[in-house]
Amino acid sequence: MGIAYDYDGAAAAIGVAPSKIKTAVREGTLAAKYWGKDVLIEHDELVEFVRALPSSR
Repeated sequence: MGIAYDYDGAAAAIGVAPSKIKTAVREGTLAAKYWGKDVLIEHDELVEFVRALPSSR
């Protein structure tokens, strides 16, 4: 487990497509940090994001 992920790493960590992570960042529901052109999603932010998802469809 890393302290931060790129889109692909965050997607792999929670088992979804990278496009879903990109959409969540773009919509502001998942916080990201930027280092030049690199996008970094902190592990704790990803955990909070998943915990906040609804438990039913």
